[in-house]
Amino acid sequence: MNTQATEPGPFERDSKHDQWLDVTNRNYRTHRARRVINGINGFILTLILLLTLFVILGMACNRSPSAPVGLYRLVISAPARGRYVALAMPLKMIAGMPGDRITTTATGTYINGKLIPNSAPLLSQHYPFGTFELGPSSLWLVGKDPRSWDSRYFGPIPETLINATAEPIWVRE
Repeated sequence: MNTQATEPGPFERDSKHDQWLDVTNRNYRTHRARRVINGINGFILTLILLLTLFVILGMACNRSPSAPVGLYRLVISAPARGRYVALAMPLKMIAGMPGDRITTTATGTYINGKLIPNSAPLLSQHYPFGTFELGPSSLWLVGKDPRSWDSRYFGPIPETLINATAEPIWVRE
């Protein structure tokens, strides 16, 4: 006959410390730790998948005030007025195309006689004031924000500097 008392429920005897251990609590802690590790692994896998999709689908995120903040798909297409383009700088919008008449003044930039909103230069070092026609494969770029670093400061750019055009997918105006 067994003279050693047994406790009811899921307990084990810890002979080293001469006490009863609650196996259920130990299993819960192990299970909880595994869930945390699996959650972290799932997050890392999801992050890797999203970054891979960004590269494969040609996605870009704009956080600059030069264009609406948001997610864009970069595509290879011909430049067109009103399209955003990806350069080695934040996104800029094409305001002037080859053959357009550009007038730069202290009040702002005029394209074919129409004033571009918020285009007055804020810095003393800007592109020279005057009127000229954009040459072949030259573009005039503007940013959405009045503080944007755009053509009012560096002048027209050659089309060859454009990496891609950017199509808005989700933007915040």
